[in-house]
Amino acid sequence: MNKSSYPLEIQAEIDGIVARWQVLHQRLIWTLVAIASAVELIYLVALNRIDGFLSIGLGLYFLKYVMAPILMSLALALASSWVSRCGRFSVKARCYATTLAMTAVCLVLYTIHNLFPVLRMLFILSILLTATYGDMALTTVAALANAAALILGDLVFCWDAGRQPVTSDPVALLEFFLALVLLVGSYLSCRAIIYYEREKNQATARQQMEQRRLRQELSRDSLTGLGNRKALREALDRMVEDARPRVFAMIDLDHFKQLNDTYGHLEGDRCLHVFSQLLEEVCAGSPAFRYGGDEFCVLFDLDDPEQAAALCRELDKRLEQRRDLVTRVRCSFGLARFEPGMTAHELLQRADEALYRCKNLPEPLCIYS
Repeated sequence: MNKSSYPLEIQAEIDGIVARWQVLHQRLIWTLVAIASAVELIYLVALNRIDGFLSIGLGLYFLKYVMAPILMSLALALASSWVSRCGRFSVKARCYATTLAMTAVCLVLYTIHNLFPVLRMLFILSILLTATYGDMALTTVAALANAAALILGDLVFCWDAGRQPVTSDPVALLEFFLALVLLVGSYLSCRAIIYYEREKNQATARQQMEQRRLRQELSRDSLTGLGNRKALREALDRMVEDARPRVFAMIDLDHFKQLNDTYGHLEGDRCLHVFSQLLEEVCAGSPAFRYGGDEFCVLFDLDDPEQAAALCRELDKRLEQRRDLVTRVRCSFGLARFEPGMTAHELLQRADEALYRCKNLPEPLCIYS
């Protein structure tokens, strides 16, 4: 099972989690920029108190080591925020933009302050943050981008003119390669997390689909495929909770017992199957149920009994026109309108009473009143 084979509601939930994490990831960029800016200002004040430490002068140090990283980091954070808020970009595109913006901010901070090797950990953090997306390709792009950023920060960019090249110091060179190894390790760790998290999600999805299949089997009539009495009770309970006017119909197949006794149960089963198909076609959008034997029910998504009666007449007409049945079968209908405050039992009683009344009427249809 791959990601696209998840049930729609599970896939929608996963997409929602990814979108929320992207927003949080974006906020983490702003948090990193804010913390780095505060530390740079605090460090400037601390260094200024040490006589003779700022050999390049306070103003130049402020511009080069405080204002430059702050402005560049702010520009990257603002660009990433614009992509995140722009409706033209997909969630996936926003995830990539946020991830690359995080890498770029880390590169700026490390390049300007690479006097502190510990800042290499920012690149590892940038990779680890992508694990929550559960996207192997995105994590791979993040790993390559952060590895490239580390190489650029150590071997190409030289913000501090007095800094010795990494290649000239064996210890510094060893630390550089160790940092690359840690990046590779963090990338492999993310891949393992994503793989096993995906396996766990897929196992959960399979379990939920199996549970849904079992629930459907328990709520379906095996012969007609319509809802059974259990499904009817659940539908009526939801109707009572919604407290919205609906029309309920009980349907009885006339002369069905005669057909069953004369032509056998196989022909009777075929008749029930044909009728259930017609019922679903005519009453599309309204749940239909087999109440038992040759009795059926429909919970119309209508509040006007006359509209429901028109559909019932159409159903009876369609059944009469079927020429593939060995004998003529007609329907009787008992309709009742659900009103807020009624119970499901009261509604069933009214529909059943209307069905009983219609047996003595010229038209086999009665609306309870």
